[in-house]
Amino acid sequence: MTDEDITAQATVFFLAGFDTASTLLCFASYFLALNEDVQDRLQAEIDLVFDDEVTYEKVHSMKYLDMVISESLRLYPPVIAVDRVCEKPFSIPASGDQPAITFNKGDLAWIPIYCLHRDEDYFPDPERFDPERFNEENKKNIKPFTYLPFGLGPRSCIG
Repeated sequence: MTDEDITAQATVFFLAGFDTASTLLCFASYFLALNEDVQDRLQAEIDLVFDDEVTYEKVHSMKYLDMVISESLRLYPPVIAVDRVCEKPFSIPASGDQPAITFNKGDLAWIPIYCLHRDEDYFPDPERFDPERFNEENKKNIKPFTYLPFGLGPRSCIG
């Protein structure tokens, strides 16, 4: 890689992370302002975990903060949808009275993340801000591939 290529890639990484983080902070702050009980519980966790220094390990140990962030990302993911081009033929089996869905090489698949996150089949009362959806007990009940704030797999968001 040339110096110009490295500079361009570093710029993309910086901008991708900046936009994602700033959007998350805006919506998380908004939800905390609207939900005083959540704000109080998060403040209690902050007071418990931090003394005079902030470390990666301390931030990483904050379970309730992670729940608040996850729920904020569920309601307002960084992108509302992603698309992918099918690299080889693939079929999704039939379900109930729905026919199988077949993709051919080159077909475009569009994944509506915003809609998945607000589908009451996957998230009861989907418009309500509820960090408890992401506690240890409830998190394991989230159906795979229904919570995708950053996409999934090798082409997930770098931000």
